[in-house]
Amino acid sequence: GRIVDQIFYLRSLKGFLLCFFWYAGIYLFNQTMHGCLNYLWAKLKVTYVVDIRRECFDHLLRLKSERLSDMKSGDVFRRIQDDAEAFLALIHWCLFYVLGNLLQLFISVIYLLHIDRYLGLVAVILSPLMAFSLKKFGSLLKRKQTEIQREKGFLEAWIFELIDGMREWKLLNSGEWVKRQYLKKTRSILSGEKTNAYMEIAADGVNGGITLAGQLMIYLISALRIAGGGMTVGQFVASASYYTSCARYFNAIGQKKSAVSANLASTERVFDFMSWEEETDRPGAKERPITKGEIVFDRVSFCYGNTPVLREVSFSAASGEKTAIVGRSGEGKSTLLSLICRLYDPFEGRIRIDGQDIETFTLRSLRKQIGVVQQSSSLFAGSIRKNITFSDDPGQDGRVWELLKGLKMDDVIRQYSDGLDTLVDDGENAEGYVSLSGGQKQRIAIARALYKRPAVLLLDEATSSLDEKTEKDVYQYILETLPDVTLLSVSHRFSTVLKADRILVMEDGRISAQGTNEELLRKSAVYSGLYEEYRRASSEKRGEGTR
Repeated sequence: GRIVDQIFYLRSLKGFLLCFFWYAGIYLFNQTMHGCLNYLWAKLKVTYVVDIRRECFDHLLRLKSERLSDMKSGDVFRRIQDDAEAFLALIHWCLFYVLGNLLQLFISVIYLLHIDRYLGLVAVILSPLMAFSLKKFGSLLKRKQTEIQREKGFLEAWIFELIDGMREWKLLNSGEWVKRQYLKKTRSILSGEKTNAYMEIAADGVNGGITLAGQLMIYLISALRIAGGGMTVGQFVASASYYTSCARYFNAIGQKKSAVSANLASTERVFDFMSWEEETDRPGAKERPITKGEIVFDRVSFCYGNTPVLREVSFSAASGEKTAIVGRSGEGKSTLLSLICRLYDPFEGRIRIDGQDIETFTLRSLRKQIGVVQQSSSLFAGSIRKNITFSDDPGQDGRVWELLKGLKMDDVIRQYSDGLDTLVDDGENAEGYVSLSGGQKQRIAIARALYKRPAVLLLDEATSSLDEKTEKDVYQYILETLPDVTLLSVSHRFSTVLKADRILVMEDGRISAQGTNEELLRKSAVYSGLYEEYRRASSEKRGEGTR
């Protein structure tokens, strides 16, 4: 405005140049600071995105098992990767963009009031209208974005599950059904995004109308003031410019409301994820050694939700005793083993190891001394050595080869030119990686458990993918390698059950009988039935082998 007045009224080139260079200096300073802030932000972003993702990943590793069994892997992946980055993007928009525009908007309104109170009042009156419009549409957009983000997370989880079960889908000849499901889920997401786009168009129309009304009022008041001699042309130019700035800042905020709403929705998903309950050590828990491995269950009960699984289970396993647990599917055998390493905590009763309640152990010290092998044994993308020792250090290769030999896996590994450095995965068939069979995976998992020399070993259908002869050899090797270990095993095959010192029979979530094979054949109808089924199946297999 002053630049215009210096030329239009005073005809002063010197005053014009002075105002011009003053304005140019402010503009250069503003751009320099803007560049510095962008550089600083780019540097901070890399650091803090890693920090946020690390916190989220650490939290994932500490989650309670109840949550792990319910969550969708694709949804969690999206929260840790995409939503965590959106959390930082929200800070960027709020601190560097929205707050910056609000500050400049405030300065523009103050300057309009300084130039002419009537023009300032126009901005003061219209600002709440614009703010209300932004808030209203922003709330609607945020609600819709939350739904879209959730649907995207579920879609990713569904795709992950689909890829894992691709062979089953092919065998079931369900390609067309899967395709329809994918299109249905995708169209639902696109429908939500289309609704968001319509809301953005409506918001832009409303805000544009408010802006236009304000401009017309500014021009009308300015024309009246100039005609009455109460305003110079330069002041009009400055007023129009600052009002345009006000409108531009409001519209800039409005145009980013969808991004901000999406970032807000993502941020809420991150906070929701971080609120999921973690595993924690009990107050007073200590790093305790397991010296004997004596295990005692004292009237232990457990439920999944409202469904009872274990009911007042009581038994003891002496140091070095080999105990087999049998029963029909769904009787709580695997759950019983999970309670020992505190993947779950009992609702009632106590579990003691060496006379100490397992809740007095820290989770780290308890699990470090317990070896676990499950039926669905997972391999991690990496070398065979790393899958067994969790290290790339070849210093323990001698022990690793010894374990593999005892488990009848050394010849399999030696056929690969890289030996223990051979890269394996969990069946993803990635380029450069070797995929092992189910039985080979189980033996690698057994080697992993034996490598840590546990005081207690829990086997949950750990040899179910092996043929009966290999299973007997592997089980015998485990007994020879860890003769003093306290062993609890769940198995439907009696070839390993019969080698146990004691057998527990589970029925309706309780231990209905316990003893040796001969004792249980006399006193347990459930055990006799299971044994007869095993004997009959073995006879049929032998009959098929002779034909």
